[in-house]
Amino acid sequence: MSTRDKGQYAEEVVAQELTSNGHVIIGRNIYGKGGELDIVSRKGRYIYVYEVKSHLVQERSMDYDPFFAVNPQKVERMRHVYYQKVFPQYPSIPVRFVAARVKIINSIPEIDFVEIL
Repeated sequence: MSTRDKGQYAEEVVAQELTSNGHVIIGRNIYGKGGELDIVSRKGRYIYVYEVKSHLVQERSMDYDPFFAVNPQKVERMRHVYYQKVFPQYPSIPVRFVAARVKIINSIPEIDFVEIL
């Protein structure tokens, strides 16, 4: 599985999980100056912005955690794109930024979510 295929698969898995839990997907792969938002959804009184990270788990790579790739610079780019592209359409709705980790173990995805402060 190529890196691109793995990323697209992980984003689809997360989108399906969100939808099954009552989220309405309002955007995917939203590009702005300096970055991209993988998934944007709405549930209740919040807009959620997701950065999806995937990891194909193999014996030698068990210690790697894709959450490490969501560093302060990445979060700042996410916020910048959000305020460029999403906020103008939903200015009165509070936003939450979330990292979604998809570990693929023996072709079975496991999803974890961590809110980014």
